Amino acid sequence: MNRLYKFVVPIVLAALTIAMQAHAPAAAQGIGRCGLRAGVVAGLERRYQEEQTALGLTAKGNLIEVFVSPSGSWTIIQTSPQGMSCIMAAGSRWAQRTWPPREEGPAA
Repeated sequence: MNRLYKFVVPIVLAALTIAMQAHAPAAAQGIGRCGLRAGVVAGLERRYQEEQTALGLTAKGNLIEVFVSPSGSWTIIQTSPQGMSCIMAAGSRWAQRTWPPREEGPAA
């Protein structure tokens, strides 16, 4: 029985790894790719129909942006102050969370 596990488990793990990579979003395959921001954004819009939905600045002045498509694919890019953008992460099944408005009043 132990011999069977030593043989079967690596094969199953290898098959799962291959299957997961085959189903990864196309954008994820571009992680780490860099270019001028305009070109990166145009590629996300053209290939994946992703549009910017959120952005923020890091302490070092880099712009972080989240792009999401109607189908749920998403990409996060980071842009340097010089305009060079790199894909940092990408995936699928994006879900937007909404927060209720805060009540204004005296701080407790």
